[in-house]
Amino acid sequence: MIDRGQLKQAIQQLDAGLAQPDQAAGFNRVRGSALYALGGAAEAEHAFTLAIASNPRDEAALHLRGLTLSRLAARRMIPCLDKPPVDHADQS
Repeated sequence: MIDRGQLKQAIQQLDAGLAQPDQAAGFNRVRGSALYALGGAAEAEHAFTLAIASNPRDEAALHLRGLTLSRLAARRMIPCLDKPPVDHADQS
């Protein structure tokens, strides 16, 4: 579903899969990726943190959490990153 752009539906299915503790790390990592793609960096960071708590050796989750934390820090430092781009051609 994620590869077809159906991110919200994928998150719903992943949430259902989280009921299986033995697969929580993988589900949380994929869920975090979908949330990140939807622009939910804070929610994605939480999902990656849960994935790492379930499997501290999950290198993909560690990497993705680092990227997400960088994005969150950049947003705090450069507020314009949260705003849509301005089309300067219309300002003539």
